[in-house]
Amino acid sequence: MKKYLTIHIIPHSGKLKEIRFSYTFLRILLVLLILLAGGCGWLVFEYGNIYRRAVLSYILEKKIRDLEIEKQRLQELSVRLGKYEKIAQSLSMLLELDRSPKKMEYRVEMEEEKPEEKEDLLRFVPDIWPVKGWVSKGFSAEHPGIDISAPSGTPIVSTIEGVVKDSRWDQDLGWVLEIENEKGFHIVYGHNRKNLVKKGEKVKKGEKVALVGSTGRSSAPHLHYEIRVQGVPVDPMQYLKKEEK
Repeated sequence: MKKYLTIHIIPHSGKLKEIRFSYTFLRILLVLLILLAGGCGWLVFEYGNIYRRAVLSYILEKKIRDLEIEKQRLQELSVRLGKYEKIAQSLSMLLELDRSPKKMEYRVEMEEEKPEEKEDLLRFVPDIWPVKGWVSKGFSAEHPGIDISAPSGTPIVSTIEGVVKDSRWDQDLGWVLEIENEKGFHIVYGHNRKNLVKKGEKVKKGEKVALVGSTGRSSAPHLHYEIRVQGVPVDPMQYLKKEEK
């Protein structure tokens, strides 16, 4: 004889209702509930594992990106250091900064016996003022040169002996003149009213090469003057003599 579990439902009004469940059905239902609970628990556990793996993956990817950025930064620093080493070598050669006793003695002899060789070397160093005027803006990371204010039409001279690299119009600097030499110096003259030499011409130190103007993006006549050593902008005031311009 089958056994049943009977549930009586007594409403406030109306007929008595009776619901019967066999013990076999209840056992099956219990097993199903246990399986369902176990399945839900397993899903929660797996979801936790997937979430943890996703978080770890995100952290690792972020660390990899940070390492790549750091690697790129170190590479850029390495390139800059290489440029600065070239600059130091160039300056050491041009300005004779090597302090070893033998070479110092040799330089003294050169200065005493062959002063013309020193003058020949200085032809390539930008140690003279390019124009008579006053510095209205200095050198900075955002302004890789200096601005020398002067009346429009004032002559501009080449501060080095070299070759005209370019003579062109620029949207910002107006008429631009670029002169470079074999010693690694590259000079830029901007906002000129007129360039007096052409690309490819050889110029001497002190030769008139342009006229002060206010071309390009400029509010008043002045010369934008840059010195680059081995392609790196440096402060022109390091080279210009402290005498009256």
